[in-house]
Amino acid sequence: MAWKKPLTWAAAVTATVGLGLAGCATEDTADNGAPEGTAAPESAPKGGTPATPADSPAAKDPLGEVQKDSEADEVIDVSQIGLDPKTEQVAALSASTLRIGTLAELSGEGEAKKIDVPEECTKVTPSADGVMLACDGALYEYDADGKQLKKYSLDGTPTVATVTTDGRVFVGFKDSNQLHYYSPSGDQLGEAETIVVSRSLDDLVHVNNEHGEERLAVIDRDQTSITDIDLATNGPRGALRIGQGVGLNSVGRGDQGIFIAADTVQDQFQVFTLNDVVRQVQAAPTGKSPWAVLWDGKRQIAWVSTTGDNEVTGYRIDSGTPIQVAAFDSIANVRHILDSPDGDMLLFGADGATQRVSAADIDAAVERGVPEAEDFPVTHEDQ
Repeated sequence: MAWKKPLTWAAAVTATVGLGLAGCATEDTADNGAPEGTAAPESAPKGGTPATPADSPAAKDPLGEVQKDSEADEVIDVSQIGLDPKTEQVAALSASTLRIGTLAELSGEGEAKKIDVPEECTKVTPSADGVMLACDGALYEYDADGKQLKKYSLDGTPTVATVTTDGRVFVGFKDSNQLHYYSPSGDQLGEAETIVVSRSLDDLVHVNNEHGEERLAVIDRDQTSITDIDLATNGPRGALRIGQGVGLNSVGRGDQGIFIAADTVQDQFQVFTLNDVVRQVQAAPTGKSPWAVLWDGKRQIAWVSTTGDNEVTGYRIDSGTPIQVAAFDSIANVRHILDSPDGDMLLFGADGATQRVSAADIDAAVERGVPEAEDFPVTHEDQ
């Protein structure tokens, strides 16, 4: 495989100044029925078309074990089970089916638990005790054994949903700029309270930071933004843009408040922290069309999959300057990446194929390194 040549990039460490609540939340408040008198600034960013990954060329020599089940459906979404970083079970949502198991089981070695779910389910997100499915008119929560813990009926179409460790249920709805949260009693949801967030709520991510706080990050794909939700105050702490076209994101299994996201339009990935307010701390160029990403807390490496060249590249970010430290060939059209507590990795392709890479193979790729890689020049401008 051909190693990727180093590129140059200048990235600033950016706090919420200039790109914060006024840039993301205020405009949305005005556009979606805000209280009278609330107006969006003329400089507020306007929404666009959500980013999509580029089509891949034919795969060459993917690392690890590749499985292709001719009857396998495309995986719509994936998730870790629960918030414990040592949990081995993960979940993969396809049309009408939720599969729960280890990486090996989801890749065809052994039997993953298969649960029939409504076709209208479009999102699976970690909850405090398992995973939450957002489906048209209902939410379903399952544990690591595939047992249904809860079902909540709702009016409307939820786009994202989760349960926090204090038991509250957070839900974002289609065509709403508000994050709803409930204190449930049994199988019934209480009266909703709301937080005005952004024009559309497309991802809801649990973030455990270095202060031991649980936070939520809301991703708006239309506006390509991240909003940091403080669960103690029930409000946003700040909001930032994620380049010009956000792909997927990852917080991995760590507790450092690190959040990485692909900027598919600008061929880069960005690194954020949510330890005080949300801050962009690094950005670096990638190959063509980054989409699926993984924050590998075990190795302290950000992994970025690029569909334009079928590669997965690892970047070490602990020095403050992104450094390419590994790369390997992937299957075509990677759509999702999951990892295990032991450091294995599982990639899902758009055609239902999977690629399982062992921790040993990944460690060997890091050991080989990227001979031509150099540090990316990063300009730090504390604000």
